[in-house]
Amino acid sequence: MKTIKTLTAAVLLAGTIGLMSFNKGGYFNIYVENKCSKDVKLNTRADGSSSETTINAGKKEQRSVKEGYELKVNGKLIKKIEASDEGDVIVICK
Repeated sequence: MKTIKTLTAAVLLAGTIGLMSFNKGGYFNIYVENKCSKDVKLNTRADGSSSETTINAGKKEQRSVKEGYELKVNGKLIKKIEASDEGDVIVICK
């Protein structure tokens, strides 16, 4: 019985450690919120390329990003994404 409890604890610990490192180096979600009264063009730069999208006034949208991505508005860097930003809301206009 003690062996089963020990084995169960080891499996649970291994699973927890595996989940904690699952996103390491991978994609994760952030939220971008536009608190301006007008639409804003958001430029996302990553890995030598970039894409531009419009965030409508007063809206919050989910984005899938990686560590190192850069968010720019009107050519101005507003945020360089870090792993610790996962799940955060980034306000692009206050």
